[in-house]
Amino acid sequence: MSFHTLMFLSGSPAHSVSAPYYIQKVNVTHVNKNQLLPVGQTPIRMTVLKGWRYAAFLGGFVGFIGAAIYPIIIYPMMNPEVYRKAQAENRKGINQEDIQPGNMKVWTDPFGRKQQ
Repeated sequence: MSFHTLMFLSGSPAHSVSAPYYIQKVNVTHVNKNQLLPVGQTPIRMTVLKGWRYAAFLGGFVGFIGAAIYPIIIYPMMNPEVYRKAQAENRKGINQEDIQPGNMKVWTDPFGRKQQ
């Protein structure tokens, strides 16, 4: 078994205030990832969600997206009358031809639906 001398960063010594790391010699056969962390820090371990935890996470994520989208997209599409009434009330007394920018023509339906 052969040992290799490696130089790697380790935690700061007590007498050094400006440098948070110092170089340390270690004889190892391989480098452990934990040895490259500053003193006091532990490695972050990824958790794999399985079973009901995965289903709960996925359901919570989809539920959050649905709860955020409902008042913005779904409710106005299901209840357009409320918004049409508010729009008619806000535009009451305004002649659209007077406020049209650049003397442009007021929008009309290009397909010319017949009015009865």
